[in-house]
Amino acid sequence: MLNRLTNNMMTLEELKKLVMGGENDHLELKETTGRRCDACRTLCAFLNGNGGIVVFGVSRKGQLTGQLVSDSTRKDLAAEFVKFEPGVELPVEFVLVDDTHAAIVVRAQQGRALPYQYDGRAYRRIQSSTCAMTQRQYESMLAERGGFRSMWELEPNHNINLEMLDSELICETARMGVAYGRLDAMAEVTDPKRLLRKFGLMKGELLLNGAAVLFGRELVDYPQCYIRMARFSGTDKTEFVDSRNVQGNLFLLANEAVAFCFKHLNLSGKTKGRLKRDEALEIPVDALRESIINALAHRDYSNPGGSVSVAIFDDRVEIVNPGSFPPEFPLTSPSTSDDSFPHNPVMARILYLRKTIEAWGRGMGLIFSSCRSEGREAPNVEERNGCVRIVFKRTVNGAKSANKTAKSANKTAKSANKKDAKSANKTAKSANKMEAKSANKSTKSDNKSASDTRVLKVLPNGCQVECVRMHGRTCSRCFRKLSLISMSQVRGFAHVQDFPTARSKMQLPCSRRWERSFGSVRAKTAVGLSRTDFWHQINLSTLSTTTNERL
Repeated sequence: MLNRLTNNMMTLEELKKLVMGGENDHLELKETTGRRCDACRTLCAFLNGNGGIVVFGVSRKGQLTGQLVSDSTRKDLAAEFVKFEPGVELPVEFVLVDDTHAAIVVRAQQGRALPYQYDGRAYRRIQSSTCAMTQRQYESMLAERGGFRSMWELEPNHNINLEMLDSELICETARMGVAYGRLDAMAEVTDPKRLLRKFGLMKGELLLNGAAVLFGRELVDYPQCYIRMARFSGTDKTEFVDSRNVQGNLFLLANEAVAFCFKHLNLSGKTKGRLKRDEALEIPVDALRESIINALAHRDYSNPGGSVSVAIFDDRVEIVNPGSFPPEFPLTSPSTSDDSFPHNPVMARILYLRKTIEAWGRGMGLIFSSCRSEGREAPNVEERNGCVRIVFKRTVNGAKSANKTAKSANKTAKSANKKDAKSANKTAKSANKMEAKSANKSTKSDNKSASDTRVLKVLPNGCQVECVRMHGRTCSRCFRKLSLISMSQVRGFAHVQDFPTARSKMQLPCSRRWERSFGSVRAKTAVGLSRTDFWHQINLSTLSTTTNERL
């Protein structure tokens, strides 16, 4: 029966060479059909990708051993193949390994009715692993089946109007398109509304999401239009040296990201002749700019939770954007991609008019060729956790320079701390000296006040108190400004209430001290005084301290 099942499409020698290379993004090896469920998940991923082959009858050590094939084996495979949706025919080949065993080869070409599901779930192939497709990836493929690469950029937004867009940027795009020969020379380049309709970014009076992403000025409703940039110290995200977050339209974000890279990457220069000097960034500028533009132009804008990020480490630069490569994209050899698979085709056309990107899918090739022409290592391109990541390796000199910068920053911080400490000590010493001088002065003044002459103050209505002569002068100037308004307030004193019962030192406006002399300040009568009533002063030499005589 094995002879009847044998198909001569693949020979044993060809199969051995195929198996010898091991698993990859187009080949999956299984020991027996007992693992047919796992094999069908991989076949589903091949259908949703660029196709591939599953071989049954290969040991874990990679040896082609084959397996026994019976009618039950064929029925089991057919029962699993029925679980594919939409339905698909998978050709099966049987290659004899020996007289009793055969290897089973199942081919899956790229499907035409994407996305495919197996047992109610869609799968994708990433490198040599098979993983479940996310809901957003599934919906994106479903939209592609209907003829749209992305429906989000074509959705109208009732909350935005023409005043929220940059009209000058719209007209500038049209002028650049005419100048580069990519737009009709007779096109109107001064009317923003007509241009948006011509660009396919306006339907009737409603603006589409793509218009806001490209030309928006106020983008509060678009958290997708956001980029995060950081310069980290070392090779992980434990500590950052600089961080910047920007929200704005696509062109603004691209310019900010490139400027941030110029700020933190190293420039090297070569002198040619006496007056000519060629300077180059440690990572080719064209490759860096193209990667940033691709990340912004081809990201999944239907996901408001993610943002494009640029992370600069001591040894590498990572550019990450939410989304995924289209199934047609050759992830294992991205430099060979010559076809264009824009995730947002309408926005990509506007970028093409400005010569920001090309319409022939040369972006990824330009990145690799720029690195190659400057003798730099090609970047690593990968798709992981729903994001596309491009990683450029920095030069050794760049890493050393970054370490020197970090060390110099630490030295500067230490020297600043030392200076601050010295300055604080000097301030404290000077403050202590000032306090000591002030204490000495107050002590001298207290000693002097003990010997000062007492002057009796007597009001015309019988209120008498005593004042102490300070530094040979009587504070009569202050007393002339004082008048008693009521029993609880004295005009001219600061925060002094209830004058008749005051027992502590009171502060006068002229900073001279008012002190009680004979036990407590007495006020016989404090009613009926007006502003014209003044304190009167008599010399202690002509009046006894116990007299109640009025002036």
